[in-house]
Amino acid sequence: AVVSTQSTGKRSKSTKTMFLFHPVTEAMTPEGLSQHGLTSADTPTAMKKYGTGIHLAVSEEYAMYFGCNTRAVVAVECVVGRYGRGKPADIQPPLSERGVRFQSCVNNVHNPEVFVLYDVMAVRPRFWISF
Repeated sequence: AVVSTQSTGKRSKSTKTMFLFHPVTEAMTPEGLSQHGLTSADTPTAMKKYGTGIHLAVSEEYAMYFGCNTRAVVAVECVVGRYGRGKPADIQPPLSERGVRFQSCVNNVHNPEVFVLYDVMAVRPRFWISF
């Protein structure tokens, strides 16, 4: 995954953006994706282990695994921000130890392979990749 950090203002906070991958499901089309973007409804059920948001994988292979042997993925530019460990019932990111809500969830905070985002504005599909 490609990671970049951008300054967001006077306080010098940084926003972590990444290119991640989403499996292409049977119902998805390039036209529909460009018109409506990704939503949590586009995430295959097998992938929804860390919350009810949009699940994105760090590698295209991992995304294809959850896409039921799909032969295509969508490369997505997204803002992941700070993240915490997600749970299946999460409808929003968890709170940090300081009581501040994370921007996204992951499967493993030390070595994330799956990110879950809840803000559709933080997810920008960029490329439809067929194999």
